[in-house]
Amino acid sequence: MDLSVVAVVLIVGAGLAAAGLAAWRGRGLARLYWLACLGLLGFGVAAMLLVMLVPVELPDADGGISGEMPKAFGVALLLAVTGLAGIVLGLAAALFRRLRR
Repeated sequence: MDLSVVAVVLIVGAGLAAAGLAAWRGRGLARLYWLACLGLLGFGVAAMLLVMLVPVELPDADGGISGEMPKAFGVALLLAVTGLAGIVLGLAAALFRRLRR
Protein backbone atom coordinates (compact mmCIF):
# COMPACT_ATOMS: atom_id res chain seq x y z
CA MET A 1 0.00 0.00 0.00
CA ASP A 2 1.32 3.41 -0.95
CA LEU A 3 2.25 5.82 1.86
CA SER A 4 0.05 8.59 0.40
CA VAL A 5 -3.00 6.31 0.58
CA VAL A 6 -2.26 5.58 4.23
CA ALA A 7 -1.90 9.30 4.93
CA VAL A 8 -5.22 10.14 3.27
CA VAL A 9 -7.00 7.34 5.14
CA LEU A 10 -5.56 8.56 8.44
CA ILE A 11 -6.51 12.20 7.77
CA VAL A 12 -10.06 11.32 6.74
CA GLY A 13 -10.41 8.91 9.66
CA ALA A 14 -9.19 11.51 12.13
CA GLY A 15 -11.56 14.09 10.64
CA LEU A 16 -14.52 11.72 10.88
CA ALA A 17 -13.62 10.81 14.45
CA ALA A 18 -13.17 14.44 15.52
CA ALA A 19 -16.44 15.56 13.95
CA GLY A 20 -18.29 12.58 15.38
CA LEU A 21 -16.99 13.25 18.88
CA ALA A 22 -17.76 16.97 18.61
CA ALA A 23 -21.28 16.23 17.32
CA TRP A 24 -21.80 13.82 20.21
CA ARG A 25 -20.75 16.43 22.77
CA GLY A 26 -22.22 19.51 21.05
CA ARG A 27 -25.58 21.12 21.68
CA GLY A 28 -27.93 23.09 19.45
CA LEU A 29 -26.39 24.76 16.42
CA ALA A 30 -22.93 23.40 17.25
CA ARG A 31 -24.24 19.85 16.90
CA LEU A 32 -25.88 20.78 13.60
CA TYR A 33 -22.60 22.30 12.35
CA TRP A 34 -20.59 19.19 13.23
CA LEU A 35 -23.20 16.88 11.71
CA ALA A 36 -23.14 18.93 8.49
CA CYS A 37 -19.33 18.70 8.31
CA LEU A 38 -19.49 15.00 9.07
CA GLY A 39 -22.13 14.51 6.38
CA LEU A 40 -20.16 16.43 3.76
CA LEU A 41 -16.98 14.49 4.43
CA GLY A 42 -18.72 11.13 4.62
CA PHE A 43 -20.84 11.66 1.52
CA GLY A 44 -17.86 12.98 -0.44
CA VAL A 45 -15.68 10.00 0.46
CA ALA A 46 -18.50 7.55 -0.33
CA ALA A 47 -19.14 9.22 -3.69
CA MET A 48 -15.42 9.14 -4.54
CA LEU A 49 -15.29 5.44 -3.73
CA LEU A 50 -18.36 4.84 -5.88
CA VAL A 51 -16.81 6.65 -8.83
CA MET A 52 -13.58 4.70 -8.39
CA LEU A 53 -15.41 1.35 -8.14
CA VAL A 54 -17.63 2.05 -11.16
CA PRO A 55 -15.33 4.06 -13.44
CA VAL A 56 -16.78 6.33 -16.08
CA GLU A 57 -14.95 6.12 -19.39
CA LEU A 58 -14.84 9.46 -21.16
CA PRO A 59 -14.21 9.06 -24.90
CA ASP A 60 -12.38 11.82 -26.73
CA ALA A 61 -12.99 13.02 -30.30
CA ASP A 62 -11.14 10.01 -31.80
CA GLY A 63 -13.21 7.53 -29.80
CA GLY A 64 -10.38 6.58 -27.42
CA ILE A 65 -10.43 7.02 -23.66
CA SER A 66 -9.26 10.50 -22.73
CA GLY A 67 -7.88 9.71 -19.25
CA GLU A 68 -9.51 12.86 -17.91
CA MET A 69 -10.84 12.99 -14.34
CA PRO A 70 -14.62 12.40 -14.27
CA LYS A 71 -16.69 15.40 -13.19
CA ALA A 72 -18.48 13.29 -10.58
CA PHE A 73 -15.16 12.53 -8.90
CA GLY A 74 -14.29 16.23 -8.86
CA VAL A 75 -17.61 17.12 -7.22
CA ALA A 76 -17.18 14.33 -4.66
CA LEU A 77 -13.65 15.54 -3.91
CA LEU A 78 -14.96 19.09 -3.47
CA LEU A 79 -17.58 17.88 -0.97
CA ALA A 80 -15.01 15.89 0.99
CA VAL A 81 -12.53 18.77 1.10
CA THR A 82 -15.27 21.20 2.13
CA GLY A 83 -16.27 18.91 4.99
CA LEU A 84 -12.66 18.47 6.08
CA ALA A 85 -12.08 22.24 5.93
CA GLY A 86 -15.17 22.78 8.08
CA ILE A 87 -13.86 20.29 10.62
CA VAL A 88 -10.45 21.98 10.75
CA LEU A 89 -12.10 25.40 11.10
CA GLY A 90 -14.36 24.17 13.89
CA LEU A 91 -11.46 22.57 15.74
CA ALA A 92 -9.41 25.75 15.41
CA ALA A 93 -12.31 27.81 16.76
CA ALA A 94 -12.67 25.43 19.70
CA LEU A 95 -8.93 25.64 20.39
CA PHE A 96 -8.92 29.47 20.35
CA ARG A 97 -12.03 29.54 22.55
CA ARG A 98 -10.31 27.23 25.05
CA LEU A 99 -7.06 29.28 25.00
CA ARG A 100 -8.97 32.51 25.61
CA ARG A 101 -10.41 31.23 28.89
